[in-house]
Amino acid sequence: MEFHPLYYKLKEKIDREIRAMETEDTPLRKILHYAVDDGGKRIRPVLLLFFAKDDEKAMDFALALEMIHNYSLIHDDLPCMDDDDYRRGKASVHKQFGEAMAVLSGDALLNKAYELIFRNILQTKGENKDKVRAGELISRCAGIDGMIHGQELDINENNHPIEMIYYKTCNLFIGACGAGAILQGASEEEIKDALDFGKYYGYLFQLTDDLEDFEDDQKAGKKTFVTMKGKESTTEMIALFQEKAMEIAEKEDTGFLKNLIQITVDRG
Repeated sequence: MEFHPLYYKLKEKIDREIRAMETEDTPLRKILHYAVDDGGKRIRPVLLLFFAKDDEKAMDFALALEMIHNYSLIHDDLPCMDDDDYRRGKASVHKQFGEAMAVLSGDALLNKAYELIFRNILQTKGENKDKVRAGELISRCAGIDGMIHGQELDINENNHPIEMIYYKTCNLFIGACGAGAILQGASEEEIKDALDFGKYYGYLFQLTDDLEDFEDDQKAGKKTFVTMKGKESTTEMIALFQEKAMEIAEKEDTGFLKNLIQITVDRG
């Protein structure tokens, strides 16, 4: 099964904007190129653009979200965190360039993300309340009450994996979908639907990923939902979140969200 045509269209726009931003003037910029322009699926920024319905207005926010996601992966791979030597089929940033440069490149991506958001807001003529609200949501979902708290739970070997998934994985999807809807000027009901879709899809994304990696994670002694709760419980949870996500997707006319859900489920 292939992605919906709209996915490829939006992803290409994001990839093109990322390439346009890249230069290789310094060693650090080469690392940022290595980390970000590596063939990632860009699902989070694609979802933001989809819910925003306006690429021009929302692109800086989509790029910022992708930078936040990639900074988190660079730091997540560090020996003091998950200690992963590979990311997306190649050496992780700290293995390729050293731990100090990995920390620095992650910091650079995070700061660049907020630079893009603030610059976009400053360039807006007239009312920019929606953009401020979208930026605040992304910041909150990526911060101490969102993704960072999820990493904290992971480090401390939290025994409630569904809670960890909510904070560590769901929150960036919540930020993507919710920020997109806010930027569109959607109603509060539509924004809630977008936030809920991000949550349910985030659970679906992580649980299917855990199921796919079950054997490797079990051998490595890694705590995930499936290694702790078993395949049967994981499959039941996937079906539950698939149903909830589909209920929201049914309100869309393009079939884009339904396609994304099905592709994600199929990989599990």
